[in-house]
Amino acid sequence: MATPRSRRGQLLGNLLLAGTSLLLALLVAEVAFEVLDAHKQDKRSQRARPFYTWSVHTFAGHPVGSQRGLLKLMLHPLVGCVNLPGQTTQFFRINHLGFRGRELDPREQHRHRVVLVGGSAAFGTGLQSDAETLAVQLEQRLPDTEVVNAAVIGERSGQELSLLVSELVDLEPDQVMTLDGWNDFWAIQQEATPWPDVNGARQVQEQLEHLNALSYAPLAVRLLHLPDVVFAYTLRRLGASPLEAAGHLPAVEGTTHRSDLEGLAARYALNQYKMSRVAAAFGAGFLSVLQPNGDLMHGVTPSRYTRFRQQAEAQLSLDRVAWLDLNDRADVLQPDMFMDPIHLDARGNAAMADVLAPVLEAALRQFDSRSISAPEHGQ
Repeated sequence: MATPRSRRGQLLGNLLLAGTSLLLALLVAEVAFEVLDAHKQDKRSQRARPFYTWSVHTFAGHPVGSQRGLLKLMLHPLVGCVNLPGQTTQFFRINHLGFRGRELDPREQHRHRVVLVGGSAAFGTGLQSDAETLAVQLEQRLPDTEVVNAAVIGERSGQELSLLVSELVDLEPDQVMTLDGWNDFWAIQQEATPWPDVNGARQVQEQLEHLNALSYAPLAVRLLHLPDVVFAYTLRRLGASPLEAAGHLPAVEGTTHRSDLEGLAARYALNQYKMSRVAAAFGAGFLSVLQPNGDLMHGVTPSRYTRFRQQAEAQLSLDRVAWLDLNDRADVLQPDMFMDPIHLDARGNAAMADVLAPVLEAALRQFDSRSISAPEHGQ
């Protein structure tokens, strides 16, 4: 007959066996989920449309965070993120300066240089090759003109301003052109931050909070998050990660917005004005182009993006900043050219080039005549 002591020993043995089995099961699940996640991200990286997958890296090229993708971004102290230099994929090339396309030719006095800045629409995300991008399409329409594609996916106007001041003016452009607006507007959907015109700062801050919880917090907090270290993929798959639960995920479209539309439109216009002044200080012209939204252009319901653009354009006109709104060109940009609401396919980029090439050509003629004045508003 089993004694109470032997029964307790048997119970402890069973608990130890059950705990060991559970631990082994979790380890097997973690390995399986890690392999599945890597396979899923590799598969996503093989697609182009409607946008490239992306990942963030350090200056040395080491990945930061769990996101893996075809396009590698690099942390930048002034801009937030830029393209990691020296990339070549089946869809695009990033040269040694971090710009999409071939290496830049030596600056030639008889050849114009246009610098294009913006987010994913200007970069040409989702396109099958560099030849389909707006930058290359403009080069084909503008003889003796080099167009530098300095766009970075996700960038907002504040980041474009920082990049222009810190690096792009060194290229000695004759003309600076922005193709943007949507990313600044999209900040309305996000939580309010001290940097409403800079994309990525909040995500970097969250990663630092996670690092602190795992490395520098009190022992009790670090022990609480120990499962996140060992079973990260399993907990994320189950939606039970303490770290993920503590993070501040971006609000989805349609939720109550926390940012002020009028304030963001004013900030966007102010950044465009600053870029125009910086460009003029270095002897270049400037053109602000508001990127098109396919749903808006070919629908019947007004949107907040319409209000954002109208307020920004009114301020740009007051500040005498040259602007052009591609949302007014539904006659050229057809619905089937949009891969999604904001990204155009190869035909759409060619159509944008058809609209923009004459405007840039006129601006470059003014540059040749030593006139710093920009094209008329809303051309």
